[in-house]
Amino acid sequence: GAASAEPAASSCSWTEIVRQLAGHLQSCDYVPVECANVAAGCNESLLRKDASRHASETCEYRKNRCAHCANPFEARALAAHEASCPEAQIPCPNAGCVVTVARSSM
Repeated sequence: GAASAEPAASSCSWTEIVRQLAGHLQSCDYVPVECANVAAGCNESLLRKDASRHASETCEYRKNRCAHCANPFEARALAAHEASCPEAQIPCPNAGCVVTVARSSM
């Protein structure tokens, strides 16, 4: 009969005819893939099944918007930006004053 093949990753349970392997590997969740943020600098190689979550939730090169100015920043730089964002609302430094103003107004 036709020869069978198993993908290289041991967690994939696919077993079919060898000539169908190439097609399977195009969608197999257990094939290593690059992060979608590779152009931004991420060099992570992860399983296809984990790639989407990594790229959108945990990759330090994913883009997130500043909560204050809405400009996009890489996740790894966002905290530093937000700590000094000119649009961030900060409390007035004068004792007893309860007004908050944009950092750029101070």
